[in-house]
Amino acid sequence: MRQVKVTVKGVRAGFGTVFEATITVTNPTETAVKDFEITCRLFAASGTEIDEVRTTLYEAVPPNATKTFRKVNFGFMDSQTTNYNCRLTGLELVS
Repeated sequence: MRQVKVTVKGVRAGFGTVFEATITVTNPTETAVKDFEITCRLFAASGTEIDEVRTTLYEAVPPNATKTFRKVNFGFMDSQTTNYNCRLTGLELVS
């Protein structure tokens, strides 16, 4: 899992109440991977963490490939959210 890289570019959607993102998954390994769990911590202007949202992408990325997922909906977010930090928190190997 450490070799698989995830880039998340989030935006406000749904009248500023929904956290939506473009997610790029890069798989530099020799094994296909699937079912990516992405967790994002949401922060207020003061730097205080105010929420955590997550989603799972039920897709596969072949070996040595990159795939981009657009308009991924993480659900509602607090109106005071000004920053976020996302990471890959789970995946499965394709057997």
